[in-house]
Amino acid sequence: MKKANNDGIPSIDEYKELITKPVTERVRQINDFTLAYYAKKSILKYGFFFVLRKIEKDKIYIKLYFYKYKVMQSQRQIEDFSAAFYAYELNGLAYSCCNIMNIHIDENVKPESILSCKTMEELEKLFLDASNGRNYVGINNLKGSLDDGEGGLDVYSISFSYRSFKKWIQLLEDGYLDPDYEAKCRQELLDEFLGVKKKYPPDGTNKDHKGTVELNLFMSTGGPQPATLDNMVINSFFIGNYAKAWAMAKGYTSTFKSYEDGKIVFDMITDPRYIGNSFILSRFIAKKYKDKVWLLSNAREFQANHFYAKDIIGSIAEVNESVWIKKNGERIAKSYAELSKEPNLIHSGIIENKR
Repeated sequence: MKKANNDGIPSIDEYKELITKPVTERVRQINDFTLAYYAKKSILKYGFFFVLRKIEKDKIYIKLYFYKYKVMQSQRQIEDFSAAFYAYELNGLAYSCCNIMNIHIDENVKPESILSCKTMEELEKLFLDASNGRNYVGINNLKGSLDDGEGGLDVYSISFSYRSFKKWIQLLEDGYLDPDYEAKCRQELLDEFLGVKKKYPPDGTNKDHKGTVELNLFMSTGGPQPATLDNMVINSFFIGNYAKAWAMAKGYTSTFKSYEDGKIVFDMITDPRYIGNSFILSRFIAKKYKDKVWLLSNAREFQANHFYAKDIIGSIAEVNESVWIKKNGERIAKSYAELSKEPNLIHSGIIENKR
């Protein structure tokens, strides 16, 4: 059995015997369950699927097939996700290490062919036959015997917590691996926060009229994800990317104070423009901290110190900036200066886990 092709890169042709080595009856049953439960959907929608090779006392071995163009940029996360799958989705399968043999896929396979597969063996054969044979295979410690062949990566202690695993299921469902995912998130953020105003006929008589839309565009100035829980760093990120827009368009904002034992504490300010339920608003903001700041992603509780502003705390510049500053700058500064020293209300609660 050869160890590499002429390019020195391990490939499907060199190691096909190892890749297709027969499995035990228990492994076959798990694989066929995985095929029906997840694998078909995963390869069609996300661009990858995984196959169990063997089970040892405290270690499992899997093959991870993936389209390079789809997964390559997030390969490490998908490896961790795959290693966690068998621990969290299969009752009774416990292990502390998962060995992964990566198998790159370049050739697209027709969806109808994938859907027609009845066993995991058929699905694997489908992709192996479609390959030109030179696709990369991650092999390590191969000494010439099929029993010695391992994948090139060991994931120990299952890197993903159950919470992280479930979050990745949702991320994949939301299209995280799609090339336009980042642009879609930016658009959703814009639609969520930033002043979409629809104009309809004043008498409301034309029900078929679709109206026009005015968008107030806000520049995100908060920079990349924080690497520390320092108040100034968190506030620079969160206010610059999110809370600044709330203050300008919706009459509320927040300032991060602390995070300890799963509890986020922040100040919340509302001005007269906000007339909704203040507790619901505080929980909404807490959820945004949890979702948008990675270091707060495990938060479970919140405390919002609520301050009432007598006048506006932000405004959209509808004219040139110098005129806007002259008109509203002093007014906004005065509104902040007149805030009470102690919060008018304190809201506490559990952060909802539903998306």
